[in-house]
Amino acid sequence: VTGVHTCALPIYARAADQPDRRARRRGRAHPAAAVSAGPVRGRPRSAEADDAILDAALDQFCDFGYDGLSVERVATCAGVAKTTIYRRYPTKLDLVMAALERAKDNAQAPEPSGSLRDDLLHMAQSYLTMMQSPTVGRAVPMLLASKARSDELARAHAEFVRVRRAPGPAAARGPAEIGRAHL
Repeated sequence: VTGVHTCALPIYARAADQPDRRARRRGRAHPAAAVSAGPVRGRPRSAEADDAILDAALDQFCDFGYDGLSVERVATCAGVAKTTIYRRYPTKLDLVMAALERAKDNAQAPEPSGSLRDDLLHMAQSYLTMMQSPTVGRAVPMLLASKARSDELARAHAEFVRVRRAPGPAAARGPAEIGRAHL
């Protein structure tokens, strides 16, 4: 059942020992601030934030579609600032495609068994399981509906599928893996 999800409270807060931003701007660093010899390029990106952003983006996409997806709502649900999202995904299209790619990656194709019949049966079972999953099963119908209304999403998805079905490394994945390429 799809519907409006309630978002968890933001999961990121400034640690007590981090420098106060206002004090830094005035030239007075927080006493706990470490002095570094070289230029500071910022903290490393958080894998937890990446996961929260893509989970929230997929939920919002499934609930509201491409046109109704709001980066502000994704940021609120993920507990991050909008700038955090825009640093990773400059456009809404980039964000949606990354969320769909990640959902697809979570669906594992069965290993080839050597028997075409068994491989096809496993592929069909894998496809059914994938379509019944709470993520991909919700995303595919919304993707199809959203593609009909958004040319940019339709083009991005067509390119995604074209690359996944291209000969070369994709052919080495085997028929079960190639069967998933439609998402």
